[in-house]
Amino acid sequence: MPKIKCVWCGCDYKAFNDNRRHCKKISCRNSEIEENLKDLSKLISPILRHRIKASSEIRLPGNDTFGKQVKINANGSISETIKKKEIILSTVEEQVEQILKYFRDLLWKGIKGNFIVKTDENGIVDDIVSHEIFVTTKDPVIFGNNKVIKTMS
Repeated sequence: MPKIKCVWCGCDYKAFNDNRRHCKKISCRNSEIEENLKDLSKLISPILRHRIKASSEIRLPGNDTFGKQVKINANGSISETIKKKEIILSTVEEQVEQILKYFRDLLWKGIKGNFIVKTDENGIVDDIVSHEIFVTTKDPVIFGNNKVIKTMS
């Protein structure tokens, strides 16, 4: 197993993945997630601020091999409480925060896959996020509408 040096606490850590940047401490994992969310915010904010109609694909760390894994297409809602047609988020910052809340949970669960965030021409984020998830066929977990559905095997 390759040995890595955690960028957050400086400890040496053995990991199966040599691309990993943090050890198994919760505080280090939280720091890594917050750093990734900050980068995501830098990507999304200008698109919303300048009302650019766009489709942004976000690749979360994962494995695209098809050995024991299967690809699942799913739709999830960025927010269960705020509906685009009823309440329009008044500021760019509120829209970005909704997106970051959605991805913070997914990053903590260690989900893999490609996510597509669409913004309309009026600068509003479409609350449906389309994504492809890679899971093991032995014990698949399907994410949709911010809920976890675990299949019985």
